[in-house]
Amino acid sequence: MCEETVFNDARIVRFVGETFDANSYVLAEEREALIFDAVDSSEMMSRLRAHGIESITVFLTHEHFDHISGLERLRSNFACRVIASAECSKRIQSPKTNLSSIADALISMHDHSEIAKKVPEFSTSGADAIFNGDGEFEWHNHKINCHSLKGHSLGSACYILDENMLFSGDELLSIPVITRLPGGSTEKYWTKDMPWLESIKNDISLVFPGHGQSGKIEDMIKVNVMPEKFRRQER
Repeated sequence: MCEETVFNDARIVRFVGETFDANSYVLAEEREALIFDAVDSSEMMSRLRAHGIESITVFLTHEHFDHISGLERLRSNFACRVIASAECSKRIQSPKTNLSSIADALISMHDHSEIAKKVPEFSTSGADAIFNGDGEFEWHNHKINCHSLKGHSLGSACYILDENMLFSGDELLSIPVITRLPGGSTEKYWTKDMPWLESIKNDISLVFPGHGQSGKIEDMIKVNVMPEKFRRQER
């Protein structure tokens, strides 16, 4: 499935992965495309070809298998430049750290199903450009600010497009964020990540999350309830 959003003269198309419900977001100008996360979507591939896209730039929000499942397919079909945090770039190269080695179990838990999805282990080569901490890139007339985070995964990053659109990956969703997967940290989420998200909320007009539909940053922040342990530390 796909869904289009036009915001601040940017036309953003959301594609949902065929095996997993993760999102890819695509902006196209001339014969180039900017993509946030790389889900495996035949519809996305068809739309890219139909628009005559020749080259793409992919920003990865983190290393987990559901957000990189279509990366090699994109690399095989287009001139492709991949940008990610240094940790993400390293961790997409192993089935253990991209979690594809335990994908069937994770999907079954998410679906509350006992039926295995039979997701194969896989890895992919590292990014073409990396950043540590923060970074800044330009694509056509758009500016992308990168900020590394550590709550959901070691390789997580959020991207701010044109100063007011946030591509949050799994660091901010319309449901509570998971911080207990291998490499995640509940402590870092509440002591580092959430304070940063709070600090930018007045600047962000729309959030494009790794799962689900776009929405307001304050609504997504509200669904994450700080554990009592960290509330006591704040007093």
